[in-house]
Amino acid sequence: CQGPALRDTDTMDTFVDSSWYFMRYADSKNSNQPFCSKKASNLLPVDVYIGGIEHANLHLLYSRFFTKFMFKQGMYTLKGDTTEPGQDEPFKQLVTQARIIVIGMVHGKTFKDPILGRFLKPDEISTGITPVVSFEKMSKSKYNGVDPETTINNYGADATRLHILFKAPVSEVLEWEDASIIGMQRWIARVWRLVENVSEKVSENVSENVSENFSENVSEKVSEKISEKVPSASNYSPNFDLSILSKKDKETYRIINVTIKEVTADYKNSTFNTAVSSLIKLTNHLTSISPLQNDNASKNSIVDSPIYEYGVKTLVKMMSPMAPSIGEELWEILNQGKQHTTSVFEELWPEVDTECLSANEVTCVVQINGKMRFSIMIPSTILQDNLSIEKLILESENGKKWIWKVNADKKIKKIIHASGGKIVNFVFDKS
Repeated sequence: CQGPALRDTDTMDTFVDSSWYFMRYADSKNSNQPFCSKKASNLLPVDVYIGGIEHANLHLLYSRFFTKFMFKQGMYTLKGDTTEPGQDEPFKQLVTQARIIVIGMVHGKTFKDPILGRFLKPDEISTGITPVVSFEKMSKSKYNGVDPETTINNYGADATRLHILFKAPVSEVLEWEDASIIGMQRWIARVWRLVENVSEKVSENVSENVSENFSENVSEKVSEKISEKVPSASNYSPNFDLSILSKKDKETYRIINVTIKEVTADYKNSTFNTAVSSLIKLTNHLTSISPLQNDNASKNSIVDSPIYEYGVKTLVKMMSPMAPSIGEELWEILNQGKQHTTSVFEELWPEVDTECLSANEVTCVVQINGKMRFSIMIPSTILQDNLSIEKLILESENGKKWIWKVNADKKIKKIIHASGGKIVNFVFDKS
């Protein structure tokens, strides 16, 4: 240029920069090196990397090249178990969002003029024309975007977040519909009622926050309380003598531990939709045995049950990472009046009691000539004992009816056991 100039160093594709920037996080203030070898060796490779679909091919290819090159040059070394594979890989786990043919992570409901084919604005839909409805990548030109502030104001931040996590797996497209958020609001309300059942004292203003239909602005009500210091109980560690528990408590304890196992795995695998599903199932069970569903049951006998209390506290702990505001509020309600308190996020994660994962009793479906006629509960300890299962079936009331009465004039040709003893088919002669 025949004169003073500033050299342009930004001449490389952006993927070149983003292919190793995560290494810089290990030592971001180092002005002499890309990163300190010791610091990088302690932190790399990245545990979980979440990105869009574009990270599934070129970005991953470039990242692997840079990582393997730097590793081979000794810029960082193996850590811990040197036999562990993948130390020279950039990521232990790569999660790519919207990993399907359609491009875009969140799709909105889109309306088109059936004749002109142009996209319609929301206020143009009620013009007498029946639009063509589809879900497409959100775009200003398609008028299918959703204002997050409006959604949060209408439904609450936690309900909106739960809706996003539950609606679709992280690797697939989410088809956005506001109506589905109501289901998450109702779930939060049900959990709140469970918490009220076991709380030592529920103040009137807390009770007013929950109604049959659940307030749409629950996040605003909750945020006012969370602004104060949120107390909680000391860690609640179960130490139950299973031998003295009632049949109902044993089954509840088993369901709690199955849920802990499933949800823990779901968090590790980023399958949040199934984590929410498992927590809803636990909520359903706890609700089914709660005083609200048992008019003839003694409220105190249920609420004072340590298993019931443990189940509700475990439920709140495991939902809190996905619903942090509600989680903190519920934990405060659970632990009112207790001295040594912490945030729910300072509590230990629930551990699985592997000894109780197997059900004491299982459902055995009984078929007559291939058609399901009835079912009975049998001890899980006899699942491999065909003769014991057959004896229980034949001695049951339904067994006497369907085998000894209805088919009294027929001879049992054979008995087929399937699904490890959970299905038994009595085959009779046709004559």
